[in-house]
Amino acid sequence: MKILSIFAGFLIMCCSLIFSQVLQIQPWKNAWKNDPSILSRFFTVSLDDFANHKSLFSISGDGDKVLIGNIPFQLINKKSADNVFLKDAGWKDWSTDPSSYYSAYDFAPKEIDPTRVMVHIPVDYYSAAYVLGVCENDKSFSDILTLRIGKFGGQSQTFYTDFVARIPRAENTKGGMGVVRTESGNLFVVRIPLDRAIWQDFKDCYTIDVDITKEIRLAIRRPDPCRFQTRPLGLPSGIHVFAITFERAPVRMEVDTDEPGHVFNEPQIPQFNIKLTKLTSIRQCEIEARATDYYGNTTVFTLSDISFPRHARIPLKMKLTHLS
Repeated sequence: MKILSIFAGFLIMCCSLIFSQVLQIQPWKNAWKNDPSILSRFFTVSLDDFANHKSLFSISGDGDKVLIGNIPFQLINKKSADNVFLKDAGWKDWSTDPSSYYSAYDFAPKEIDPTRVMVHIPVDYYSAAYVLGVCENDKSFSDILTLRIGKFGGQSQTFYTDFVARIPRAENTKGGMGVVRTESGNLFVVRIPLDRAIWQDFKDCYTIDVDITKEIRLAIRRPDPCRFQTRPLGLPSGIHVFAITFERAPVRMEVDTDEPGHVFNEPQIPQFNIKLTKLTSIRQCEIEARATDYYGNTTVFTLSDISFPRHARIPLKMKLTHLS
């Protein structure tokens, strides 16, 4: 019997921005007047509660709102700080090596905690997160950013998925989707694909938790190696986050199976039922499924050139054949 872990995601067959171009700051109000759909396509996150650092960058827009590379951003609206410096973000209990079954880390913080930058966004189907930021040049700081998205519910439910990206350092002249040049240096817009089919798991919730943190590493409880977790560890983060925006997916995908618990036993061939719901005027998309066995070997399956008819929903079946 093969033990499989299945992750499914979709890629939309359309053009995006050219990578590493110079991005211009535009007035927010003029942009949404030209394209009213921008308000429904994007969700801008407020980081005011976590702002802890004042930079020399000068970004002007309509109050605290700007449009950069056709992506709306909500800037931090505080006189004392204009970005979130993640140098203190991480797992604060790492040195005590806690042995309790329920970890304090698995709960959403009830008060502002400098080691946890956690925001809550409405439940929806998202395709990408856009980060406006920059990383310190000092190599003693990490340039890895992790978004841990899910629910930090402690005893009730704790389930999250990690999405990782590198944020360009200040000395770079290009990186991410593009660079924003200012008199005080470069900022960057980095697109983080949210390419896992996780959103249907939270359809009974009002919000989803987003933990903005540093590099994730394996933490093993001493002396029992069977007690382990993944935690934000390693070098302190050198990343300055000025704004984060989430883009809603143009297609809603729901995946299930006919088998209880989605468990398949040989000689069964894993088969998944997929329902696509078109939310925009998109015409084609592609679905990619990854099957990972017990030893970490991955097999990729793809359904290409899926065309949407005039009606909004498409039922599909996807068989994962030829598993190695």
